[in-house]
Amino acid sequence: MRKIGVSKASINCFKEDVGMMGYGMYENRVKEAGTGIFCRSTVVKNDEKIQFVFSCAEIAFITPAIRREVVKKCVEVFPEFKPSSLILTAQHTHSAPGGYSEYALYNITVPGFQPFIFNAVVTAIFESIKLANDKAAEGELNYHQINVDPENKIGFNRSRKSYNSNPENKEIEKNECHLGIDNRMRGISLNVNQKMIGLVNWYGIHSTCIGNTNGIISGDNKGFA
Repeated sequence: MRKIGVSKASINCFKEDVGMMGYGMYENRVKEAGTGIFCRSTVVKNDEKIQFVFSCAEIAFITPAIRREVVKKCVEVFPEFKPSSLILTAQHTHSAPGGYSEYALYNITVPGFQPFIFNAVVTAIFESIKLANDKAAEGELNYHQINVDPENKIGFNRSRKSYNSNPENKEIEKNECHLGIDNRMRGISLNVNQKMIGLVNWYGIHSTCIGNTNGIISGDNKGFA
């Protein structure tokens, strides 16, 4: 019997003057908590065993250090949990604090590794997984796909030269970068008692509407969506 659970948890990572992750600019620093950011998780179980977990955090990216710590917590709590069943991803906001990588290159403008930020991200991911697991109920998954009209101009290819280098592509002009994208929007709906309780959605949008002078923590356009 397949069971599905969804949940979210706040990433309580406000720390004034920590550098934001994304633009790599020393002056791009946290000043306000803003609307807050979250981690959202989906747990799918089969015969009471976790089949897979999909988590999306409103940060710039997932680091190996974050994954290791989340796996460690899951193994401690869930019987027979397999690390290969865990998918961690981020929606890539540039308006969230950095300092959660073990690699110095990513921490230069933060500056340095920030245990408080790291622990806040790990805790939110794990708590959202645990809550989703606790809520799991019999349900089903359904795949959906639509094509977004590129003339809506909600997405743009950021490297026209590279796109035009692919022989199978029709070359686009500078003012046609909205045509050089994968316009398929794909999603998996999560349904319990014939009602949709969640949606895992894929569509390529760079989540950076808010510029590099911003000092307010935000999930940007994908967080808003």
